[in-house]
Amino acid sequence: QEWRELELAQQNSLLLSLDAPVQVEEDSVALGDTIPDQRYRSFQLAEEDRIRLQNALAKLEERTRQILEFVFFYDLTQKETAERLGISAVTVSRQVKKGLERLAKLLSQDIF
Repeated sequence: QEWRELELAQQNSLLLSLDAPVQVEEDSVALGDTIPDQRYRSFQLAEEDRIRLQNALAKLEERTRQILEFVFFYDLTQKETAERLGISAVTVSRQVKKGLERLAKLLSQDIF
């Protein structure tokens, strides 16, 4: 048993070209083609998250959604947001808190 483990360890320590052919189902492809590209996966996850966030934002009340967009997407302060919307900064603060809680709830429901 120990000898087989040593042989296997020796085989696995040899360099292998990414151009080496491997059998995938009925086709022969290069080993490098079977390795997933992490950049693509990262982009795919980011795109999925963006879509989930857009869908959750669409379910919020119009005013709450608008406030969250001003504060987080347009990087306005709560005071600047309040001035643009003609409401108090306290109202903006409350709506941000309420909106974030609602978003968290919507996004957690979407996962399951």
